[in-house]
Amino acid sequence: MRTLVLFTRSPEAEARVKGLPRKAGSRLFRELLSAWCRAARGAGVRLSMMAPAGSVAALAGQFASDGVRVEAQR
Repeated sequence: MRTLVLFTRSPEAEARVKGLPRKAGSRLFRELLSAWCRAARGAGVRLSMMAPAGSVAALAGQFASDGVRVEAQR
């Protein structure tokens, strides 16, 4: 099976880095990541998220149930 690799941070970390309000920015990035999950499923590929170590637990908690593999970026 083909794999789509997405390099990202947790939605909260993305909002912080981009200087957006925490609540609205986190919601925006969570929706963007959910859209990637849907697109990968629609294309019949597996989605892997590579993230800084500090974001792995948050991303896994939010997206592992969607079959997304989350790993620390090396």
